[in-house]
Amino acid sequence: MALSDDVDHAFGDARRRWRQRWAPFAGVPRIDPWTSGVEFAFERSYVDSYVNYERAVTRELRRIQLHRWLHHGAGQAIEAAVAEARDADRRAPDRLRSLPLRQRRRLRRAEPWVSDLRIAYQTLLRHEDQGIALERLQMLLTEEIYAVREAVDAELSEGRGRRCVVDAIRRPPSRPAGVQEFRDVDAFVASDRRRAMPGWPDEHDAGGSDHGSFWRLENPLRRWDTSRWRLSWLNMHHPTYELYAIEQTQRRRDDAGVLRTTGRVWLLGALDDRGRVDETIGEIQQHAQRERNSLVVLAEAVSRTANQRSRR
Repeated sequence: MALSDDVDHAFGDARRRWRQRWAPFAGVPRIDPWTSGVEFAFERSYVDSYVNYERAVTRELRRIQLHRWLHHGAGQAIEAAVAEARDADRRAPDRLRSLPLRQRRRLRRAEPWVSDLRIAYQTLLRHEDQGIALERLQMLLTEEIYAVREAVDAELSEGRGRRCVVDAIRRPPSRPAGVQEFRDVDAFVASDRRRAMPGWPDEHDAGGSDHGSFWRLENPLRRWDTSRWRLSWLNMHHPTYELYAIEQTQRRRDDAGVLRTTGRVWLLGALDDRGRVDETIGEIQQHAQRERNSLVVLAEAVSRTANQRSRR
């Protein structure tokens, strides 16, 4: 990653570009501003612009976090190279004595171990400067997120925008209370055989009707990395009326040639009425499914509705 020497200036340029791209009222036709239709269009464009900007800054922050993680790994190799060059410099006099006189004189004049040590230190200093610049850039992005969140929250408080979209961008990737996790579909089906596909185990998957295959969840340790999940409702064959989400990892064939699903499974809750399912997940599925932590917002909504149902 190429970094500008003046990080503040570089970030200022990026911020101006982002704000121009997500400028409020972008794309709204310039017609009579006093009609209610155009006023509504202005309001929607305004809040959507800020939400899009918050999404863009969050994505950029995750990218910088990735670069800092990679930078830390590269730093270990650079420090090892410095230690090796320092050791070579310390051992040089002893090694020279073991060489023939002609070769010894040539190496003493050139002193390549000194050059290697100098280059290693220069590399380390450049690496440390890059680390400082990355840290500074992350701090600036964090401050920018706080600023745009205030603008988004102000719009939401006026009844504009969709709370579920904003929540899916901001939520931490933690499993909500009341949601049960299974290590894979085998453990999920072993807990209740009614959850399996009719052709189990040849059809190595859980059954039910699907409600979106692009639900997302960040890795809690590497938040720039997101996984994709499928949501299903067990309302067919031997229904349990449970809503579950299964991680869409790469499927593999076992020794018997069966294509196996290996991702984690979240059991969100049970809803025995299609209308209640649509009411609970409809808006989130339509507008927030592809956001960074949409699965967490979905799980909270299903768990909340299921708990309300069980208390009646």
